[in-house]
Amino acid sequence: MGWGVAGAGAVALGAAATEPASAAPPAGAGAGPLAVDHLRTEYADRPLGTDVAEPRFSWIASAPGHNAAQSAYQVLVATRPDRLTPEAADVWNSGRISSARSVGVAYAGPGLEARTRYHWRVRLWDRAGRATRWSTPTWFETGLRDEGFGAARWIGAEPDHASEALDLAGAAWIWSPDATAGNAPAGPRWFRGRLPLPAGTGIAVAQLVVTADDDFTAYLDGRQVLHAPPRTDGWKNARAADVTELARAAEGALTLAVLATNRPGPSVNPAGLIAELVVTTTAGERLVLVTDGSWRSSDTEHADWAEPGYDDAGWTTVAVLAPYGQGPWGSQVQVPQPNTLDLAGASWVWGPGATTGNAPVGPRWFRGRLTLPAGTAVGSARLIMSADDDFTAYLSGRLVLSAPQQTDGWRTARVADVTDLARAAVGGDLVLAAIATNRGGASVNPGGLIAKLVVRTADGGELVLVSGADWRTAGSVESGWEQPGHDDSAWSPVVVLAPYGQGPWGSGIEPPVEERPAPLLRRMFRLDKPVNRARLYVASVAYQVPHLNGEPVGTAVLDPGFTDYDDTVLYVTHDVTRLLVQGRNALGVELGRGFYGMTTRNVWRWHQPPWHGEPRLLARLVVEHPDGSRTEVVSDDGWRVTTGPTLSNSLYAGETYDARRERPGWATARYDDTDWDRASVLDAPAGTLRAQEHEPIRVVESVAPARLSSPRAGVWVADFGRTTAGWVRLRVTAPAGTTIRLQYGEKLRDDGTVEASTGHVQGGRFQVDEYVARGGGEEVWEPRFSYKGFRYVQLDGLPGAARTGTVTMRVVHSDVRDVGEFRCSEPLFEQFERMMRRTVRNNLHGIPTDTPMYEKNGWTGDAQVAAATMAGQLDLSRFFTKWLGDLRDAQIASGQVPVIVPSGGWGYQELAPAPEWTTVYPYLLREMHRWYGDDRLPRQHWPAVTDYLEWELGRLDDGLAVTALGDYLSPGTGGNPPEDTRLTATAYLHRALVATAELGELIGQDAQATRFRTAAAGLRDRLNETFLDRERGLYRTDRDPGYRQTSNAVPLAFGLVPDDLVQAVVENLVADIRDRGWHLNTGCLGTSVLLPVLTAHGHADVAARVASQRTYPSWGYWVENDADTMWEMWPTSTRSRQHYFHGTVVQWLYEHVAGLRPVADGWARFVVRPDARAQLSSASVAVDTVRGRAGAAWRRRDGRFELTVQVPVGATAEVHVPTARAGDVEASPGGLVPARRMADGYLVHTVGSGSWRFVSSSAPIA
Repeated sequence: MGWGVAGAGAVALGAAATEPASAAPPAGAGAGPLAVDHLRTEYADRPLGTDVAEPRFSWIASAPGHNAAQSAYQVLVATRPDRLTPEAADVWNSGRISSARSVGVAYAGPGLEARTRYHWRVRLWDRAGRATRWSTPTWFETGLRDEGFGAARWIGAEPDHASEALDLAGAAWIWSPDATAGNAPAGPRWFRGRLPLPAGTGIAVAQLVVTADDDFTAYLDGRQVLHAPPRTDGWKNARAADVTELARAAEGALTLAVLATNRPGPSVNPAGLIAELVVTTTAGERLVLVTDGSWRSSDTEHADWAEPGYDDAGWTTVAVLAPYGQGPWGSQVQVPQPNTLDLAGASWVWGPGATTGNAPVGPRWFRGRLTLPAGTAVGSARLIMSADDDFTAYLSGRLVLSAPQQTDGWRTARVADVTDLARAAVGGDLVLAAIATNRGGASVNPGGLIAKLVVRTADGGELVLVSGADWRTAGSVESGWEQPGHDDSAWSPVVVLAPYGQGPWGSGIEPPVEERPAPLLRRMFRLDKPVNRARLYVASVAYQVPHLNGEPVGTAVLDPGFTDYDDTVLYVTHDVTRLLVQGRNALGVELGRGFYGMTTRNVWRWHQPPWHGEPRLLARLVVEHPDGSRTEVVSDDGWRVTTGPTLSNSLYAGETYDARRERPGWATARYDDTDWDRASVLDAPAGTLRAQEHEPIRVVESVAPARLSSPRAGVWVADFGRTTAGWVRLRVTAPAGTTIRLQYGEKLRDDGTVEASTGHVQGGRFQVDEYVARGGGEEVWEPRFSYKGFRYVQLDGLPGAARTGTVTMRVVHSDVRDVGEFRCSEPLFEQFERMMRRTVRNNLHGIPTDTPMYEKNGWTGDAQVAAATMAGQLDLSRFFTKWLGDLRDAQIASGQVPVIVPSGGWGYQELAPAPEWTTVYPYLLREMHRWYGDDRLPRQHWPAVTDYLEWELGRLDDGLAVTALGDYLSPGTGGNPPEDTRLTATAYLHRALVATAELGELIGQDAQATRFRTAAAGLRDRLNETFLDRERGLYRTDRDPGYRQTSNAVPLAFGLVPDDLVQAVVENLVADIRDRGWHLNTGCLGTSVLLPVLTAHGHADVAARVASQRTYPSWGYWVENDADTMWEMWPTSTRSRQHYFHGTVVQWLYEHVAGLRPVADGWARFVVRPDARAQLSSASVAVDTVRGRAGAAWRRRDGRFELTVQVPVGATAEVHVPTARAGDVEASPGGLVPARRMADGYLVHTVGSGSWRFVSSSAPIA
């Protein structure tokens, strides 16, 4: 904002100004003519493919001068821009509507057609009745709507039914009729269920998963197949069995019989049985038996009770206690996955002279062979291998695996799908050849190789090769040693060192990332006519990278956005007109795994959510020709599929890309795909298809390394000088087969290498990309299906020195727009603002995450405390609209919302319930109205959000909210704070009830609004009865280790403190801060309100002292330790260095230091109230709101406080000018500023649009 005088004619506002101005200028006085621009549809500029039935229009009005306002508008909608006149508009003419509304004006014409571009424009009238010119036309385009994808089918690679994920989705916990979800009689129960098998059913695979509280034995058609002995919480680990042979032998049905026992326990002693039997037919159909109300039960054992022919008609019907994911068990059951490849049966081997504890340094070559008899029908083949220290493996002469040198690299096995090679070897031998190297190390230096090759036949059999005594080894070799025909008869027998699980390696090998290479799908088609317009509509669960005629489609990455796939599946619309040609064309898509097909094990169980599966695609290409005809191409089994060069991809583990497996031109029309397979038609995900309406994720910036170092030979580390989310682009020239390993991290170890501890992610590999060079010149590659949090990247395996261009940081996040600007005279505060902006951006990837490195979860509490800060810096109108949909999708029947959203089942029991986190649902709905004027969202979400609040109210304990969380990560803690967290839980629930009451009053839900206000008052009273010490003037709990700042700041912030005690509570808070050397002692909850509370209660100087600290704990301490983002914890030992929930100091900078704060209805009303005692000489903030730019800028000069305010048309600002006396304030332009009153050391005015200037000669100084 500029500092120019707002207008001539400044006038002193005298003492009489404490009364409402009696001669206020008429509305619109001083205003010039209106203009209109910045037209938006559903908050987007020309959205392509919206499914909103009645899209809303918005615009920004502007005018020179002051106090301008819109009094009416007229909107025209037409099918062509040349029809945008009142006489010709062929879709909708609103007529002149007397309204000042400029945000969220709903379309009210006839129903809109699918796949249609609509043009619109608007004109306005000002208060004097003068009309503007018509705006420049804009447009929006509808998506598929009810038309859907037509004949398109979900397709992907042929499913490996034997490896499909098991889960308990759809099953219920059952027990005897006298049991409840919380309690059941002790003792055994017998259960039976039956799955009919249609005659002639060909069975590909049958899998069974069972667990019980407390233990069980399961029988299928009379044969014992599973058993779980008594064990504390043994039910948390389900048992699974492959029962394919029994299913194939069954006649007409399968009978599952289970004996389960509830062991004697406490007075409250739950019991339950839950099971799922899945039979997959050779046609891909799934026949499923789950525990439900159809099962029968007995409290007495009967002869032959487990046999299929037994008559259980006399048994009783079971009681259904809870669906999976609910009841006392929640979603805590770990379900083992089928066909997990392991090294059982294999042995560690090496060459002559080796012992279990020591081996000669250097390379060894190994060979083993597996005979595949003629006629073997290979269903699948997989190889697992590890070596101490590194290895490269070949199968039938083709390189299939490699592991570069790294410390303890043997701990992570490598896996390859070698099905194609096995099928080609039928009738002969599969020869596995490997070179492994024992690198120099300590005097005791073990070396070893271990491997297992499993070939599964179509009839369910297995052929297995394991490393063992029959393998051969050599210390040197000739060319061709890896080829199947090589004569290894002169090689030595290996030395068997130890079976798997023994020796110095023990069982320390982590389970490998079980992945199939990313599938490539393509379809060739012909267009016999010219192309007028073409749209590609494409949905996928997980990520898609589409190409047309060899060109990438669009600029989005990691697309479409992540959702709960059982509720919502997003599709994307692309304009592909310019990519098509008359004649032959080809459409190709590569699919990544994302969260849908996650295989990396993690504590949040993303590797086994209810919707888990292999990536799949749904596509519809619609081509319109000049003659009005149309050509369509849809996804079906006419597409072709093969495996691509992306061998594995995981959001947590990273990607492995083998450039030698690239298929040049695979997405072009000239490519020959005759050796590809036919695509498989797969089950559709359960979620509803919806258009993606929020901003896509994009690569938004490229950054060169600031520094390159080599901490040891062969290892290079790139320091980019900033912390980000994304990946690097690799540029390298290397021999074919060279493996380059890229380890990403936010920190360095003491030795200069990259630190990347996995935390809650299992599997050994974490934030690692691997690139295998194709050779033959310069190669450029960057990942497609995973992003990482990092500042540093370590490169292992480079054939030479790293150079500046070897790696380039690619900054990747949701492409939301900057809207806020902040400046002040304190550089440290400006740095905080930049740190927070970067941290927030790095955590926007379709959902607001907590950390882009360690978790990538949508923690509700993080967004709760930071939403207002985030909205001040970035336009999140569409982004948060999408995430509110995720919140609604995550809600279960009881009304509960989990602590992470989306959720695959985790967060309903774990660290939950937690109202300080999940009340973000109602709170964010109110914020969306405050920041963006969105009054449709409260109506859409009203049933869900009120169900949630009723659930919270229904679980109050003695009138207080209870929680599993609290003021997380306050100084000196590693998680929850020491105090009684019911205080903050109750306070946050109170705030949510008040926010929802406000929304209810807005949308006409007055009865429920009254109920929620009444409930909020009850919570306030109960909180004060329990925690307020009236004599001492502070809040305390029975568990306090001393005074707790958060326990006092939160009640002050939420208006819970009785009026007569506010001052005492504030003074005690200030005293504690002083006693701590002017430092905070708060976690994420208290930090978000501490500085605003101090400032609002007359202690801006104290707030400024806290914010200015550079010693622990403080934001300045982070800066002193080279931070460029906000951290998760206050000490330098913090895990995450990209965590925005402690960065809420920026809200204080915007709303209290610079003094700009929205009040209601998308900035229709806002407050300007800078605090002159904040120990600064100047500060300014500007926000591009939905109505235009709002701003406040102030500075001290020559003993005067100068304040400039910018108000957009359609808004009213309440301006608070700091002063000791009303007569010490001058305002410009004076004749247009109605003065109102003195309040708390401010002279308060209400002004309309325009630029205003105020000068105070008696503003306080701290």
